[in-house]
Amino acid sequence: LGVKVIEVPVKIPIEEGQEEAAFLKPMLVAMEALPKSDLNKLKMVILDHVASVPAVIEPIAKLATLIKAKAPHCQVLVDGAHAMGQLAHLDLNALGPIDYYLSNGHKWLYSPKGSAFLWVSKSRQTRFTPQPTVVSSENAVGTSLAERYSYTGTRDYTAFISMRDALAFRDWLGGDDAICGYVQGLAQEANDLLVRMWKTSRLFPAKLEAMMTHVVLPTKSFETAQKMQKVLLDEDSIYFIVLQSDEGFVYTRLSAQVYLELSDFQRFGQRVLEFLAQNHALST
Repeated sequence: LGVKVIEVPVKIPIEEGQEEAAFLKPMLVAMEALPKSDLNKLKMVILDHVASVPAVIEPIAKLATLIKAKAPHCQVLVDGAHAMGQLAHLDLNALGPIDYYLSNGHKWLYSPKGSAFLWVSKSRQTRFTPQPTVVSSENAVGTSLAERYSYTGTRDYTAFISMRDALAFRDWLGGDDAICGYVQGLAQEANDLLVRMWKTSRLFPAKLEAMMTHVVLPTKSFETAQKMQKVLLDEDSIYFIVLQSDEGFVYTRLSAQVYLELSDFQRFGQRVLEFLAQNHALST
């Protein structure tokens, strides 16, 4: 099809004070490196609001503004899969000149898989586009965006309907401010605790993290860390993700939640130390 994909790498770890520059500088370099002919053909830039691995919050408004300044015609799509429920008071109007935003509820909103939303800027809505991939209603020319997606074949609508109850459950827990305040605070307390226990370091400033946090593991062996991951799951019912950076250090991404306490991370941290000591794999 002649489509060319360009990835813009962001180096980790990110130091305090570089929260925005770590993303803006690589994007600027990538766009300025494009010949004018390619820049004029740039169709879309896809950004993560909260990335998955590593789980950092990107400066969407400033990135979108930079992209539009260099390529006004370019469309900006934001993948917000990890944002809804993890970031309090999600405000799309505060995200700058974006064109599309997608998010789902099963990751952090407490609704089931298949519950999601698509937002499209008024400037990108026409009488014909965007269209759902399956159309079972008439969808005559001029049908509103919401109506185009209201009847899409024989799919089960239960997941969509359940989002109302997920929001009610969140209200029962105390609302977005209470949930995000507790869980985000717990993630940072856990980070501080494990850095002290393991004598390692964090990867990102707290303002780049929400309910997921990242700590360098106290071993230099990725293979040992993978073995430890399996043992702790099988023997202790503790699940954690093992990752290796391009620079070679081994780290973990941990998720806090409303049903966890700091003592859960204390137990995890201690089991990591015990396993590595038993396998003579503690980094020195």
